[in-house]
Amino acid sequence: MGNSFLTLIDWYSICYYAFLTVFLLNFDIFLNTSSILKPLVLVISDLLSRLLLSIIHYQLFRCVF
Repeated sequence: MGNSFLTLIDWYSICYYAFLTVFLLNFDIFLNTSSILKPLVLVISDLLSRLLLSIIHYQLFRCVF
């Protein structure tokens, strides 16, 4: 349990920093793009965040069970 719990904490920290990085990068891109490209930036960021979340959920599920 101790090793898997440490891995769980590691994945939570990776999740936190990854989402923070994605949010800050997308916010910077969102402010600097034209109004035509803003929906495209939002769609790409949504897809990236969904992919990242599914990878993290898989890793957490694999770690716990």
